[in-house]
Amino acid sequence: MSRRGRSAAAASAEHRRPPVLASDGLLVIHRDDQGRRARFDFTTLPGPAPFRHSLARVFAARCAPSGTWRSVKTSKGAWWAIRPFTQFLDAYEGAPQDVGDLTAGFWNAWRLSLAPRAFDYTKHSRVAGPLQQDPRLPHAVREAMAKRFVWSTLGEHAYRPEEFRAIRSAARRTFRPALQRIRENTRRLEQWRAGAVSHGTPQWLLGEALDVLARTGNVPQKPLKNGGMRALFRYRAVLGGTGSLCTWRRLYLSRKEAAALGVLIAAEFGCNATTICELAVPTVVPDSGPAAGLIYRLSLEKRRRSGRGRFESRNVADMGADSAGRLLSEALEATVSARTAPGPRAEAGRLLVWHETTPHDGQGYPGEVRIGPFGFGTDERATKDWGRSVGLPGSPMRRLRKTVNVLYRREPGQNSQDTHDRVYVLPGSRPAVPCSRPA
Repeated sequence: MSRRGRSAAAASAEHRRPPVLASDGLLVIHRDDQGRRARFDFTTLPGPAPFRHSLARVFAARCAPSGTWRSVKTSKGAWWAIRPFTQFLDAYEGAPQDVGDLTAGFWNAWRLSLAPRAFDYTKHSRVAGPLQQDPRLPHAVREAMAKRFVWSTLGEHAYRPEEFRAIRSAARRTFRPALQRIRENTRRLEQWRAGAVSHGTPQWLLGEALDVLARTGNVPQKPLKNGGMRALFRYRAVLGGTGSLCTWRRLYLSRKEAAALGVLIAAEFGCNATTICELAVPTVVPDSGPAAGLIYRLSLEKRRRSGRGRFESRNVADMGADSAGRLLSEALEATVSARTAPGPRAEAGRLLVWHETTPHDGQGYPGEVRIGPFGFGTDERATKDWGRSVGLPGSPMRRLRKTVNVLYRREPGQNSQDTHDRVYVLPGSRPAVPCSRPA
């Protein structure tokens, strides 16, 4: 193996470090494939001590490299589902002391304590899954866990063609002006760097400010007494002001604009929100180019799968306006400055990179990656904020995925045929529509 290969293998092993189960058997440390780390202290949970030890063991098994929880986000979701289960254990008279003592009656009582809604179904499945790994779990309890959990919600239906068209149009109205703004300022920066702008002119000053912005993430600034920053006076006239639209948004997408781009990608490819959030920069297929047309290789990952079928790739051609490949070309163009800035290089490979006015460094954003003023991916909160800004009740991502896979692709998208039929087709039945997607 080459030195580079050994280094890559070592880095991979470092990121896939097994979880640590402390000597007392009640502390699990999960480190996922991306190097993110989370601690789960089972001493903070109520309930019988033997049962908490058993829960910690099966929880650690799920977090292991051979387990099914590939992301810290998944393990955190399971942790918050296990907590109400242990609270029920602690309050239940005659509660089982360990997994082997669990009865179908107790499990049914826990199940009946949950509200008939999708959110509580998630609690039910996230507790049942790990417990089923314990060989001491009685067969009668396994049968009780296998019974269908029915909730009263009507479920999420696919959008009607006119609704789907309206959402795509709204996302375009957010993203296209941002693309034009970044395209124009990138052209000015390239002219300045090529020496095509006369020294001392307003256009030269603007080019200098854009060069600093591209290299540092901000236009030339000076500190204020209150701890803030403001653009240097000599650049204010050529920038047109000190607001975000006049400064950093000249080269970078905002959080809301990146969310609109994520919505467009979901409407085009039918991927789920997590896949889009972690989407890697597509590569250009060899021998493709302007003459024959660009062909991108898009790498996708399904984190809930393990082994075969977890990774897939799609070849997407840029065949002109409104083609799937053209959307990728525009996404690359809109994010190129952000992806090559000093901060985002630590997260090299992410397609969706955006900027914000105030650096957060990830504080107060659980599960999100932030480096200085830059953010990576687009989460549910961002798409929800964008959706509300255009008159939607919340994030459209889940229903967009259902719409694309059920009404237009009409085939599984990153899931099995059984999941496609059970989760997408049956709950989201709508009158048949043409397979062609509305423009």
